[in-house]
Amino acid sequence: MAAAALKRGTYFLGHMLRETGQALERMGARSMGQFYCAEPLDRHRQIMNLLFKSPIVSSNVFLAPCASLVGSVSVGSGSSVWYGATIRGDDAPVLIGEETNIQDGVAVFAKNMDRKYQNVPIPTIIGDRVTIGHGAVVNNAVLENECLIGMGVVIGVGSKICSNSIVAAGSVVPTFATVPSGELWAGVPAVFKKKLSEVEIKSIKTRAGDYQKLAKEHLDDIRRTPEQIRAETLGDSRMAYDEELKAALREHRPEAST
Repeated sequence: MAAAALKRGTYFLGHMLRETGQALERMGARSMGQFYCAEPLDRHRQIMNLLFKSPIVSSNVFLAPCASLVGSVSVGSGSSVWYGATIRGDDAPVLIGEETNIQDGVAVFAKNMDRKYQNVPIPTIIGDRVTIGHGAVVNNAVLENECLIGMGVVIGVGSKICSNSIVAAGSVVPTFATVPSGELWAGVPAVFKKKLSEVEIKSIKTRAGDYQKLAKEHLDDIRRTPEQIRAETLGDSRMAYDEELKAALREHRPEAST
């Protein structure tokens, strides 16, 4: 009884301290005025256990402040999970390779299926240098190395997207379908459209590289110290940025700059 009471008291003390810290953070943010948004403080839980399953994130991964990794999830080195993306390994693992980008609003799942699929947990496996466009949904599927999934695509349960292939934006890949290597598929449901050229195949790897560079910029930014933020916000770099923005406005929207 005494041990249980001590644990309960410790829990409530910790909760009170956290709430106090949040209240102080909000007070400090208000006192900073228009510059408060530069502070990299967020209450959102990016990484969350599910029972005994815990996400594993390799080094040099950009995980956006409002992204979510839940349960049995593994993210390889150099990959990026962008703003609002959710990756959930409920009953089966989600394995993501290296230098892959999971863009804004993407949902990736690995969960038990209903009786139609004999309630068998099917893992989601995403290879290296894969690009998954904004708002796409991947359900218990396999995406091999260097493939490109367009914006808003839905990948059906048990599907396989082979390497060096592209699924066009807005397409729905049927359940247990296979997109062969070197092909473009599109439509609802997605069907074969054409063979990809060498230039198009090369662009898949280039796109992944571009996102890796962009992710590094975001990662470096969120790792800045408060002192660096203050110096850049109030110093010469902020003034130079403001002048650059005004120049762009004068060039493209003269009426907005007056």
